[in-house]
Amino acid sequence: MTLDNVVAIYRALGCPDIQKRQFFSGEFVATEETSVAFDALLSNEGGGPARVTEADCDGVNLILNKHDITVGSKITAKIRLAGNSLEKFYASYGDFLSSSSIKQGKVPANFYIIEGDDFFSSEGNIDNEARLEQFNALCEVIRGLQELAHYHDKDVVDAQNKLVFLSAEENKSCPVVLDICLREEMLTADLSDISVLTSLLSDEAKLEAHYEPRKSIFYSSLVEFVAGFSPEVAFCKLVENWPDFTDVYQKNHSTYLSGFAFHKAKKEVAESEIKLAEQLSKVTSELTGKLFSIPVSVAAIVAMFHKDSSLVTNMLVVLGLVLTAILIVGVVINQRNQLESVKQAKEIVEQSIEGKKSSYPDELNDHIDKMSRRLVDNIATAGRWLFVFRTLAWVPALIAVVVFYAQYSNGALIQNTIRSYGILSSLVKTFWSWAVSLL
Repeated sequence: MTLDNVVAIYRALGCPDIQKRQFFSGEFVATEETSVAFDALLSNEGGGPARVTEADCDGVNLILNKHDITVGSKITAKIRLAGNSLEKFYASYGDFLSSSSIKQGKVPANFYIIEGDDFFSSEGNIDNEARLEQFNALCEVIRGLQELAHYHDKDVVDAQNKLVFLSAEENKSCPVVLDICLREEMLTADLSDISVLTSLLSDEAKLEAHYEPRKSIFYSSLVEFVAGFSPEVAFCKLVENWPDFTDVYQKNHSTYLSGFAFHKAKKEVAESEIKLAEQLSKVTSELTGKLFSIPVSVAAIVAMFHKDSSLVTNMLVVLGLVLTAILIVGVVINQRNQLESVKQAKEIVEQSIEGKKSSYPDELNDHIDKMSRRLVDNIATAGRWLFVFRTLAWVPALIAVVVFYAQYSNGALIQNTIRSYGILSSLVKTFWSWAVSLL
């Protein structure tokens, strides 16, 4: 015997008043449907949603005697409703909303609302599907709030219906208490989109990178939305104005995302600047060791003035200095190529940032502009230093050549000596032409 059997008989009796919230009685003419339903009621010996206390069919007491109920038979009955079951008759929607099951976020499998003559069944026999959807939405909101609540208020009666939420913001230390107290106005509340709540409940959501910040945003938005209201009013305000609460949450969430994107973009820009600066520093720092050879070269020139120096030794000094200059210039040229690579990397970074600048705040755009100017200045400075290094590399060699020519009659003796040393002739010409081309 199920509740739909009781509802069928109640309707057959003309929906009489419920006496003492337990009994209803009357007379009806049996049909195929009601005869089956009444037989089910009669067979109930206890338990279930209702039982028959008095019954008469065509003058036969059905409680004391077995009697076949046929279509057209007149039946007088008194039925007692069970009071300890969730699947029962409710006087009104308000009565139903005040039940403990709804406050715990559970919709009974079967129930009947007397005021609207609406029967709801999990088996699909539903008189008002829109209302059932609203009940389910309300219960989903309640269950979600229960799961997200920091704790239940255990200092009051009906503690299971009071939920306490704490704000994630330090300057808002006062908690919010929601008393799950439902009223009929909630049946028309817009709960078509409760994703801001349900999206925080799934196991997949708990694995997301921004799960904890989203929860904090939810708590802060809740405190912002209902702060200052009593627990009963706070819950009603939240449910009955759910779209407004959603707007508050979305606004706070957008603010968080904007701040997160800003800090992420700022970090990316800073990292790009650091990498480019390191590459620029590398361009000049790798030359530092090579440039220490310049003072040594100057010392070699001084040695050319020694009285024991000869044509051959001085010629070797000159060739050594020219070779050293060529090697240093080669390194400078390589560093110049690296500097060009840095310039291209800078352009690529700026192009990747340029398309997003319109969405960046002014603070970040100012930082990007300053970074670009600094890099341009640093690249120009590095280029000038490379030019200076390249010039300085040739100074010792050129001075040595001048001194050498001055020592040996402006080159006449050199030519005679080179003729006598035919083995060195081709080598000197090769280095000389190479040096001239590099100059």
